[in-house]
Amino acid sequence: MIQTIDLLMEHYGSNLRLCRDGEATEFKAFLQPVTSKSWQNMERLFGGLGEIPRGQYLYLGPRNVCLSAGDELETGEQAYIVRKAETLMLEDKPLYLWALCVRKGGDDPWNV
Repeated sequence: MIQTIDLLMEHYGSNLRLCRDGEATEFKAFLQPVTSKSWQNMERLFGGLGEIPRGQYLYLGPRNVCLSAGDELETGEQAYIVRKAETLMLEDKPLYLWALCVRKGGDDPWNV
C-alpha cells in the first residue's frame, strides 16, 4: 500500500515547493480546497484556537516530506500556510502526511 500511495502522488500530484528557513524542497502532493455542502459546513465551528474557518485547503503529501504548522507551501504563483499537519501511519510505518492549509496573503481566516 505504501508503494501505491507513493506512485499515485508522483504521477498525479501537483508540483509543490516547501519553503522553510530560507531553503526550498520540491516534491509532488495533492492540495485541494475543502468544499462541502453538508450541514457541518453551514455551522460556525470553534476549536481550541478559535473559530475553524472556511477557505481551507487539504494537503495529502509524501511521507518523506515533513510539515509543521507555519510552514509555507508554494505552487505556481500561489502560496499557502500550513495550519495543522499530521502523519498517518500504517501499522508502525508512515503512510502519508495530512495537513490543513490556508492561502497566504489576503484574509487568513485562522487569524480572525
